[in-house]
Amino acid sequence: RFSVSWSRAMTWDPSSGRMVRNGPGLEYYHALLRELAAEGIVPIVTVFHWDLPLALQEELEPPGWLNRDIVGHFVEYAELLFREFSGHRILYWATINEPFTIAQEGYGWGGKAPGYGNSPTNAYLVAHHILLSHAAAVATFRNLQEDGPVDPAARIGLALNYEFRYPLDPRDPRDVAAANRSHAFGLGWFLRPLTHGDYPPLLKERAG
Repeated sequence: RFSVSWSRAMTWDPSSGRMVRNGPGLEYYHALLRELAAEGIVPIVTVFHWDLPLALQEELEPPGWLNRDIVGHFVEYAELLFREFSGHRILYWATINEPFTIAQEGYGWGGKAPGYGNSPTNAYLVAHHILLSHAAAVATFRNLQEDGPVDPAARIGLALNYEFRYPLDPRDPRDVAAANRSHAFGLGWFLRPLTHGDYPPLLKERAG
């Protein structure tokens, strides 16, 4: 499994206000994919792994993942990769790596880039935009499967991370409730919209 750098695959075009194809950067990944094929290694390609292009952080207002317009930018990037690497017949794709880390640690706690903390809402807004970006990219992926560039057998998903919590005392309702809150906020936040089309009830009750 490897991740593509958005800033390597595309570059900012001030005249259009969009990211555009960067040929030399993409050739790096073509060479990598050729070498993997030569060694009999099956690649799993991750489209986004935390490295938001600086231009999208500086040019969008509000910046980066806080802006709903990021969805359109992300889909353009994802579609570029789907088409660009179609000749390599990649069978496994991940749209976004560890969305919880991006949203909560980058925009909630502030311990990771871009280091926004002390906000009761930013992490939830970013998470929503991440899920919309994932959904739009998957829809594009499936359309391209029907039209031909993407292998019909290829699969795509969201790379979730979660440290499972168990109640300290499974006989204590308070401990069980605490574990369930962790499941809702740590995993259900991103998984339940994919499986049920909505956020966990407990998350909506607590976060609004």
